Amino acid sequence: MSVSEGWNARPERSEGNAQNKLLTFIMSVIILLVVTIKVTTILSSKISEAFMELCEVAACLEKVGLQYMATIGLDGKPKVRPVQFMVEHDGKLWFCTKSKKSMYAELVKNPWIDLCGSKLLENEIQTTWIRLSAEAVFEENLEVKKMIMEKSAIVHELYENNAKHPLFKVFYLKNIRGSLNNLGHVKGLSERADFAKPKEFEF
Repeated sequence: MSVSEGWNARPERSEGNAQNKLLTFIMSVIILLVVTIKVTTILSSKISEAFMELCEVAACLEKVGLQYMATIGLDGKPKVRPVQFMVEHDGKLWFCTKSKKSMYAELVKNPWIDLCGSKLLENEIQTTWIRLSAEAVFEENLEVKKMIMEKSAIVHELYENNAKHPLFKVFYLKNIRGSLNNLGHVKGLSERADFAKPKEFEF
């Protein structure tokens, strides 16, 4: 091979090396993207398992049936009373009360509440409970009042089947933060794999 032929071959080899580097770079990017997608999918799945949706919280409250709500009394001392979750509507959890009750006056003055509910099972270690903190917001929502009245025979009778009854008040919760737990994860007890992990929620 002549000198001139050798010089002519160098650009071809350089071009080939550049193509190989480019191909290697592209493959590295593709592999990185695939790994990122897989990791993101796994993390999303784990997060989904650890956190509850609003509809799940509503279903849990329905299943429990009766909850206990803590408010700050007009005397500044905590008050706890049984309440019943009524309906989920428009992405909100709704409850109701009567405007003549002390609970109404307490929530108007200080809307922050804590709520806890549970239903003891025969195998008590499988018992779950839900607890949350939130802010109560009163709203004159006729549609919600009608839904509650259709659901609850007590409310239906108490307000004489009149959704516009002046004493009938409804409120929803906002700034909700809580968790669903079970007795299998009580501190001091050995954690068992057959129990669901505690799930948190925030809305």
